[in-house]
Amino acid sequence: MKLGKNNKTKEFFLGMGIVLLLHLVVFGTLYIVTNSIGSFDAGMTVLIIFLFIGISQLLYIAPLLILLFVLRYRMIAYGVITAAGITMLLNGACFGIFTLSELPFYFK
Repeated sequence: MKLGKNNKTKEFFLGMGIVLLLHLVVFGTLYIVTNSIGSFDAGMTVLIIFLFIGISQLLYIAPLLILLFVLRYRMIAYGVITAAGITMLLNGACFGIFTLSELPFYFK
């Protein structure tokens, strides 16, 4: 069965939504776990989580992509790839801004 262009667009945005939902679930869980342990400051935990989201998302995006390509859900997989790429680019830019803005304070 051939899918129309409208269905492919919906599948693409479904893939992007899946990534957003996975980010919320994973980082919500990490936040709850680190707060329940009590050995970490909540603000520092959130900062660490968001600084390494680009790298840590590989742990759950790669298996999802393999599954989607094996099951031949290509447009959903393309949406997942796009959302993961946008996340990684934004994370890299924010990480760069964060580290470069703090550099002058280290040299005082």
